[in-house]
Amino acid sequence: MKTFLSKAVCILGLGVILLTGTAYAENSGTQTKKLIPIADGFVRGNDYMDIVQSNQSISMHVMNGGGEGDNADRMAYMKFDITDIVNLPADAVISKAQLRLYIHDSQESAGEVNLILSDVPDNNWEEGTLCYSNRPYEGDYIAECPGEYMKWNGNDNFDETRCLYLDMTDYIKKQCTAGRSVISLHLYQDTGSATWKNVMEFSTREAATKNEERCPTLTIEYTSNATGIQNIDGGKAGKITAIPSLAGVNEVITLQTALPEENTGNVTVEAYDVVGKCAKSVALTGTEATIAFEQAGMYILRVNANGKQINSTKVIVK
Repeated sequence: MKTFLSKAVCILGLGVILLTGTAYAENSGTQTKKLIPIADGFVRGNDYMDIVQSNQSISMHVMNGGGEGDNADRMAYMKFDITDIVNLPADAVISKAQLRLYIHDSQESAGEVNLILSDVPDNNWEEGTLCYSNRPYEGDYIAECPGEYMKWNGNDNFDETRCLYLDMTDYIKKQCTAGRSVISLHLYQDTGSATWKNVMEFSTREAATKNEERCPTLTIEYTSNATGIQNIDGGKAGKITAIPSLAGVNEVITLQTALPEENTGNVTVEAYDVVGKCAKSVALTGTEATIAFEQAGMYILRVNANGKQINSTKVIVK
């Protein structure tokens, strides 16, 4: 097992889950699932030991410090719901699992240090109460990648050259074998001391309000011969459509689904807000339901059939 001092740290914003592409496809071949965090946040040492940091920024900083007595000592945590990965068909083979981080801005010496990703065994933390004094401690090493100097480009467009990738394939396979449906991660730097010239900023899940592709994203690639749920964009079984997907406060949204016969029993749609809280739950009558929201924001709609999540989409309420 590879271990590192957890002095170097990363600051992250909040998170929610997004399933932005696939569930099961009717043919074998590589299929993909994409997730963003259901929760994340950062903590800070010394004067900020017991202070819950603001987690609403569209960017997160990466920098280490000198321990709990140093204001610069900051640590980041991400939590992912991987239930859909654990519940892949029995014949599914995971070929790749990768965490993508998007560089919002970084300083000239950012490339001199590595980013380290480790497991956090304890999922019992919440972004609304997370601070340095109650932070969970990191566990086993997962992966690392070099930092990179990349100044802010002044726009919200997605640029592939601004992405960093951390391989999580072996780790995700082990979590699936263990049946662990929620995972927590810790991201930091591999140096015992750093200066502001090493700082990196990454887009958080709040970046979804600007450009969804800039969110931290865990991508799983797998093969399976199972049939049933189809690609969300494929217009086939398992698809959920929200009409309209951009709505006003209290505007009625019609939800339409196309479900396989084996999933036409007890079907509900749950709506989750940006902090991962279930805001509403509605039952489907046949293949349709209606929903409305009293507060503006982005909501993730999860279709649950017979107690199992099978697909999702999102709506934005303004």
